[in-house]
Amino acid sequence: MNSNGWRDRLPNLDRCTITDRHGEPCGLPSVENAPFPICDAHAVQTYRYVSRRIGSLADDPMFQIKMRLESAESERSRERYKLAARVEVVYYVQIGEHIKIGYTSRLRLRMNAYPATRRLLATEPGTYADEAARHHQFRHLLAAGNEWFRPGPDLMDHINDLRSAQGADPIEHARTLLN
Repeated sequence: MNSNGWRDRLPNLDRCTITDRHGEPCGLPSVENAPFPICDAHAVQTYRYVSRRIGSLADDPMFQIKMRLESAESERSRERYKLAARVEVVYYVQIGEHIKIGYTSRLRLRMNAYPATRRLLATEPGTYADEAARHHQFRHLLAAGNEWFRPGPDLMDHINDLRSAQGADPIEHARTLLN
């Protein structure tokens, strides 16, 4: 064995690794971005085999039942996800030195609409009316628009009460928002 040892036994991943009847690898150039090293000729051969196999299975009643069951389970799974994802909340998100008080029924999607630097501070079950009540409650801290607030002591106390109820650590005071 030469100095490279085991490394010489690894397949060349830019060459087809399909073997012939004698165990010899094909060795033709591999199709670019294929999920495994395979040449054009073997890819076509594999495609033809798989498409014939699927075609013959399509006539099999048990295969048809299995496919319908999998499709129905997939649909039920999507519906469960949609239901689970729709939870009405009032959220408190920090962006820069301000806190936005908002409402959503799809928190994950809503958070993706904000910059990556956002920081979700807390949520509470709520509706548009609850969001409006929080805007009114903290109107003395209004910084911009009608939903952006300065982190005053009473707003931070409210956020910390929510965090505590959810088992999260409190935010000590407004200065820690900027760190």
